[in-house]
Amino acid sequence: MTHTTVRFESSDASALSGDYAIKFYDITGEDWITKPIAISGTGVIDGKTHCDSVTEALLELPNGVVPSIECSQDVISTNMGVEYTLTFTGNPGPLRELELDQYLDGSR
Repeated sequence: MTHTTVRFESSDASALSGDYAIKFYDITGEDWITKPIAISGTGVIDGKTHCDSVTEALLELPNGVVPSIECSQDVISTNMGVEYTLTFTGNPGPLRELELDQYLDGSR
């Protein structure tokens, strides 16, 4: 099993918002990019936890590159961010580090 932890944190509770995508590399080195994933300081958007959104996005990648995954999350302080840990349980093999594309809106 491979574990990866991702942390988004802000000093202003209302400042953490927007979308990002995850670039996942399969065992052959090919990269796959998830659909946009919304982020908030509370760890919940539209009734879904951040873990639910991340897991869904990774499992939707084509060709079953992520066969199964577990996710656990913690909210940082009082709505100051979210930290989640992904566990790739489907043994996809040795994995490169995930990359995050956090500038999907092009305005920063």
